[in-house]
Amino acid sequence: MSRAPAPQLELHSLYFGQSPPDERLLLQGVELQTLKAILVAQGYYQGPVDGAYDAATRQALSAFLGNENFEERSDVEAGWIDRPVYEFIQRRFG
Repeated sequence: MSRAPAPQLELHSLYFGQSPPDERLLLQGVELQTLKAILVAQGYYQGPVDGAYDAATRQALSAFLGNENFEERSDVEAGWIDRPVYEFIQRRFG
């Protein structure tokens, strides 16, 4: 029976681990809209919650990921985030 990792171990893995390139999630579609809604709710972004990955979105996402210490698990300019980090953010803030 598989169990979820303890919260401390999950955070340690998220902060210090690395995902293989095939776990990179492109910032587009539903995933991008979900992140934009989170950015609005957290006060990082005031624009529309749509599929546009523009400069304002990149700036807000970069600030948010930096404050959450996930900047090493994403590349905002290249337009991707590690899937485990996205899933954690979605659970915690979504």
